[in-house]
Amino acid sequence: MKRKWENHELVKHWSIDKEEHQRIRQKRGVNRLGFALLLKFFQLKGRFPEKKNEIPRVVRAFVAQQLSVDEGDYEQYNWEGRGIKRHRVEIRKLHGFHRMRKNEFDSLRQWLIDEVVPQAVNERRLKALLYEE
Repeated sequence: MKRKWENHELVKHWSIDKEEHQRIRQKRGVNRLGFALLLKFFQLKGRFPEKKNEIPRVVRAFVAQQLSVDEGDYEQYNWEGRGIKRHRVEIRKLHGFHRMRKNEFDSLRQWLIDEVVPQAVNERRLKALLYEE
């Protein structure tokens, strides 16, 4: 994820709407900011961050300000526990996603073999094509 964001980009991609605010308010403590950042990241990228520091500080500060919470709360958000797993499930359901089933995996695997692998030369390109699909 890019590290520098212009104000108009922050507003466009990281603003929390009324419905999202209602959902986030249901979370307690440091989970509010963590959940909000996972939600907006997923909406932007179609995936969850791989590492805690993948979300730039300027983005964390922008979202924290909207929630009236301390940006430092993000450091306390547990990336290993049950809470983040529940948050990911909730966000996936909200956007109509689910974990891949065996038959879906088999179809994706075959599509990758037939369509992508012959064209893809490196892992980064392969990932980009997969997310595009």
